[in-house]
Amino acid sequence: MPYYQQVWALSECSALVKEYEKKLNIRFEFLIRARPHSVLALVNQTLEPLNNLTIAIPDQHNFGGYNDRFAIGSMSMMGKYMSRWHNFSACYIKNIHAESFLKLFLDRFHSNVTLIKRLTYEHLPHGFGHCH
Repeated sequence: MPYYQQVWALSECSALVKEYEKKLNIRFEFLIRARPHSVLALVNQTLEPLNNLTIAIPDQHNFGGYNDRFAIGSMSMMGKYMSRWHNFSACYIKNIHAESFLKLFLDRFHSNVTLIKRLTYEHLPHGFGHCH
């Protein structure tokens, strides 16, 4: 199922970022998760989360959960966000849906989420912008 592959890849990406930080002895402040087939269409405010305990997510395309196309947060908060793969058993739901699972997961681990109404992150049709 493509969703499982996506969530596994997020976990692997998070591990690579941590490895990179350790290897170069650096520390990133924030991590941005952005799906490759979507684009920021409108930003009317600073994207920095309110504090290091907040994940900022667009308040659109949430389908009863949280938008899973874009998020920004501190490294510690985004580490949780990116680790969903390792927590499927802790957040069991019968009919898995990307947005509802993300909300269930973040709510279960008491993550502070800020929904941004003035941030538009639009889906691009497949093949848009690719060179032929």
